[in-house]
Amino acid sequence: MSAPLLQIIYASASATKMEADELKAILSAARTNNSKKDISGMLVYHAGSFLQVLEGPEDAVTELFGKI
Repeated sequence: MSAPLLQIIYASASATKMEADELKAILSAARTNNSKKDISGMLVYHAGSFLQVLEGPEDAVTELFGKI
């Protein structure tokens, strides 16, 4: 039996203006780390705001969201 899946969608604001290279680094790290835990999703950044979707095994998503 597979573990239950969880999807979290949240919005947040950046404390500082993000440059393109910073955003690329965040996205690269997220892709690497999340794939190791079978977490997928998307990250959108616009005008200082983030919207993120995280989906994967309930325990892994809950642990990751607790670190954000």
